[in-house]
Amino acid sequence: MTIQISERRDIKIEDIIELYTANEWSSANKPNELYNALMNSHTLISA
Repeated sequence: MTIQISERRDIKIEDIIELYTANEWSSANKPNELYNALMNSHTLISA
């Protein structure tokens, strides 16, 4: 398995919500607020 680490901010909101829902993180219940918080954070790293 290859893992790519990226600092790009072109993450789909659907992918974020899927991850948060799968882990039962409560922020999944507020998708717009979660997405805006991530997009406006100082640093955003995804894999």
